[in-house]
Amino acid sequence: VTKLGGKSVVARLRADAGIAPGQTTRLAFNLDKAVFFDPQSQARIG
Repeated sequence: VTKLGGKSVVARLRADAGIAPGQTTRLAFNLDKAVFFDPQSQARIG
């Protein structure tokens, strides 16, 4: 979970990313390829 524009964002990473719980890493977002989900229903938006 991170903040983007002041709002919480859950980032799902590839399984081979190798980031353990509690570790931090830098993230870059390509918003052209972003997929948005409704936080309550988990349904894909758009």
